[in-house]
Amino acid sequence: MGVEGRYHLLNNEAPSDVQQVHELLERWSRLWKKNGGGVYTNAMYLEVIETAIGRRGTSKEGGVGTG
Repeated sequence: MGVEGRYHLLNNEAPSDVQQVHELLERWSRLWKKNGGGVYTNAMYLEVIETAIGRRGTSKEGGVGTG
């Protein structure tokens, strides 16, 4: 699965560049419309949960800091 334009980079070294803010808001507006008025769908949530469960099942037992 690709990110399909669901990311946006801002140049922190150019805080006076207001165009990047306009681009961010335009991208957010398109995503919001595409998702039917929401930015985080139930399908997206379920995909994240399934991925997290899958990762948990493949990680080593004991967790961080155990040896």
